[in-house]
Amino acid sequence: MANSLARLSLNECKLQFYEMRQYWFETVFGLLFFSGLFLALFFGIKIFIPDDQNTLSLDGLMMGYVLFAFCSGAFNAVPETLGSYTQKGFLEQLYMTPSGFTSFLIARVLATLFVTLLSTIVLAYFAMAVSGNWIDLNLFVLVPLLFLMSPSIIGIGMIIGGMTLVYKRVGIVANLAMLGIIALVSIPALPPNLASLLPLAPGAHLARIAVLEQQSVPLTYFLIVMLNSVFYLALGMVIYKQFEKMAKRKNLVGQY
Repeated sequence: MANSLARLSLNECKLQFYEMRQYWFETVFGLLFFSGLFLALFFGIKIFIPDDQNTLSLDGLMMGYVLFAFCSGAFNAVPETLGSYTQKGFLEQLYMTPSGFTSFLIARVLATLFVTLLSTIVLAYFAMAVSGNWIDLNLFVLVPLLFLMSPSIIGIGMIIGGMTLVYKRVGIVANLAMLGIIALVSIPALPPNLASLLPLAPGAHLARIAVLEQQSVPLTYFLIVMLNSVFYLALGMVIYKQFEKMAKRKNLVGQY
């Protein structure tokens, strides 16, 4: 089972890189759009915020940009897959494959996380080079934290994905969720408070503390992030399964 999932994940990685190369125009301009969005915010803050507050604000913006870029990719893994494959007309066939649709979806998510991580790192260093505002990302700390927090936002993506199975077009809901990600990566959720109950928020704050501020972090903070990730991933899976049952009952899986 593990070997099969590993091979499936590797094939999905190859497929995503092939699609990025095949549709290079969209890939390049997508990267330029995200970079341009950050640079517009960066220079806007640099102009309007006093010099004595610039460094802290711009470093925080850079860290928020990295978190948003990665988390948006993790969030879109399930909804984009279901939406794209439904439009292409072979989602129903994936349910009948020997490995099963669940294995395919897990492999797709793992591959998307890997590809998104590489894209995020490239975007981050490109944005730092253009803006001249360098921060120590410390990838040995940042990468594990990104993967630790990602299940919570994947769980939210699974809810949107389940809605896609039934309602087909839920773009407005997905866009609203993307706006929510911007807020969640900036909310102070540690030390524990009510914001710690929100998806992603404690993980994003932990990353800022450990990577940006380079402070020692209590073990309880890691436990909070882990529980948050497990809870929202489990919640997303349960709700997704309910939508999936509804789609099968109404014969909507193969329709668009």
